[in-house]
Amino acid sequence: MQDTQNIIDDLRSALVKRPLRRGKWTQQEQLYSEACIQWFLQGIVPLCENGSTLRAFLSTKLHCAPMRFTKKFAGAALGKSIFTRRGHLLQDKKEAFEQLEIAFF
Repeated sequence: MQDTQNIIDDLRSALVKRPLRRGKWTQQEQLYSEACIQWFLQGIVPLCENGSTLRAFLSTKLHCAPMRFTKKFAGAALGKSIFTRRGHLLQDKKEAFEQLEIAFF
């Protein structure tokens, strides 16, 4: 578990040094964003502060401009969703989330 967290931390550090992501969405990015959205709306996504908008949260997690998310999910009215913590991911879902995150990077 700790090894996985160290890998994710290293990958996050490397990601912020790259230019913002643009263009076509990869399958891994799509799967990761769908999990982020689902758990954001349920109030259980890790590393999100109360009051964060989904649009801002995803643009940070996906390392892209907020408009990229807006264009991808136009008509879904998700961008103005506000995060309210309602719990935490169970261990099995947290591990699945970490694997999606690693695949995305």
